Amino acid sequence: LFLGRVIREKGIEEAYEASRLSGMPLKIAGPGDEKWIKESFPEAEYLGQVAAGKRKALLAEASALVAFTHYVEPFGNVAVEALCSGTPVLSSDWGVFTETVPNGVAGWCCCDVLQLAAAMRRVRDGDMDGITAAGCAAFAERFHLKNIWPRYAAYFEYQHGLFKKENGY
Repeated sequence: LFLGRVIREKGIEEAYEASRLSGMPLKIAGPGDEKWIKESFPEAEYLGQVAAGKRKALLAEASALVAFTHYVEPFGNVAVEALCSGTPVLSSDWGVFTETVPNGVAGWCCCDVLQLAAAMRRVRDGDMDGITAAGCAAFAERFHLKNIWPRYAAYFEYQHGLFKKENGY
């Protein structure tokens, strides 16, 4: 599944090419130029933009999510959403994905289309090397607000303490 803005910068072309190389069918969901999408990716199933309920179901049903963003992704919500659903992520290997998609735990970070296709073949063939739906969901727990909030609070308290010292408060 490719879920997100259907634009080149999000890696849709690599997702499609890897799908063709691996023999793994690709579903595409998200906003974009429908004519360009259907002409450029004729072997993929384009679902259009999907509402929240359908989005959750798509993620839960997917064999894997492809998130092959070209730019330095600041967080990549869709990858964490997929993990929460128990779905592994096949991503590019830089930006936030180095933290949210640890190789062999929650999916695989890939350098190029050939690695992405190889990861898709592994998913297709069930060669998950210990990656499980339960493991993906358990890893995603670290991004839940109840677990992130204390870290942010501690960071802001630390920054506030520095500000007070520097300004004599």
